[in-house]
Amino acid sequence: MTSPYVAVRKGTLTAFLEACAQRPDLDPFEYFLDGLTNQTPANRVAITTWMLDNGVPASYVERDPRSRYNALHLLFVQREHDYELEAPLLRRLLAEGADINGYAPRIGTPLLGLIDNLKMRDKELGLFYDIIFAHPGINWDVPANLKGAPKKTLRETLERRENRPEMIRRMHHYLEHGPTPEPNH
Repeated sequence: MTSPYVAVRKGTLTAFLEACAQRPDLDPFEYFLDGLTNQTPANRVAITTWMLDNGVPASYVERDPRSRYNALHLLFVQREHDYELEAPLLRRLLAEGADINGYAPRIGTPLLGLIDNLKMRDKELGLFYDIIFAHPGINWDVPANLKGAPKKTLRETLERRENRPEMIRRMHHYLEHGPTPEPNH
């Protein structure tokens, strides 16, 4: 028998639900953030969407003060992505209250997690950027340093990243003109 924890991180939605059925004492919603760490993008989307459809708030934040992750932190730090498949999930998370400016001590803000994730190539992030830069309220002046690092804002950190020219361009446009409506894909 697979545990719900293993199933949510490595299995399908069906495997996760079956594992939870074997343990009726557990609340499957406790695994919301773990679902975002599933190694397969299709499973990640299916599990997270099921949880959102069944009442888990997109605004959920890890209670442990050492982590304080939200759904965006964990989505942006994953190694494998299917941007077309994950784009509707990202849009939904933002629309339903996941905090794009939320600070997690080990990652910083979700956008800092994206900036630092070298597996996510700038030229492949167009769909994600369309959704992110259409979202109002991004705070580019939020501190982006991790514990012990020199004080820098998210804006200063991004401007120093040679691997994110498109993100930098869009940030400057956002700062000057505000959010840009998503194009019709």
